[in-house]
Amino acid sequence: MFDGTVIVHEIRNKITISMMAFIYIKLYPKIYFSKILLILIFSSMFFTEDFIHYIWKFRLFDRENLQTTAGETIEVFSAGLQNSDAGPDFHNARLRIGDTTWAGNVELHINSSDWRKHNHTTDNAYNNIILHVVYRDDEPLTMPDGRRVPTLELYDRVSPELYNRYHHLIYGKQQFIPCEGSIRFVDDITLRNWLTRVLVERLEKRSAAVTAAHAPLRRCRARRRRPGGRDCSRARSAPRRRP
Repeated sequence: MFDGTVIVHEIRNKITISMMAFIYIKLYPKIYFSKILLILIFSSMFFTEDFIHYIWKFRLFDRENLQTTAGETIEVFSAGLQNSDAGPDFHNARLRIGDTTWAGNVELHINSSDWRKHNHTTDNAYNNIILHVVYRDDEPLTMPDGRRVPTLELYDRVSPELYNRYHHLIYGKQQFIPCEGSIRFVDDITLRNWLTRVLVERLEKRSAAVTAAHAPLRRCRARRRRPGGRDCSRARSAPRRRP
């Protein structure tokens, strides 16, 4: 769940970073300009848990040498199913931590301390968490029984460009199709492969609908082959009833 205090904390941090970058540029206008520009890009980011969910769901973070904050290796087989109700954010995730393969729930936060702020420690729905995914790990997570929950920090695994694209699609100029302005940047091979896949999916759906519609007639014909079978003309001509 999202806490309004996180917004205040994020705004305060970004104002502080922006002021420090501004002062640095005034003092050293031509030195380390690329680094200062990178700081400004990161300081303009406004992370929400929705963005963290988006990153985890589609595994858009840097997965090279993926490790927990304790140094255990992580291999993600499935991010799980996103949960829109109360409880953990993702159900039935499958991943390997160290030498052990786990299947269970994953909880996501901007800061690891949000676990305590959202009172998850006393909520039994979060007892079977197998991984805590956060943007910043500012507090170790320990369950009431003393178990340390593995934590994955995404702080240095998310590119500013990814956030800018996400922010533009979600909060940018509203269009009938959010990504319609970006289709001109897609290369021809990718576009043709995508159109072919969409065509195949549409044909498969149409074929499944036709097969389902003719199923009663096929069953009737199978019964007619048996001794004393009835005529299938009614099954063929009977109109479909609307629910």
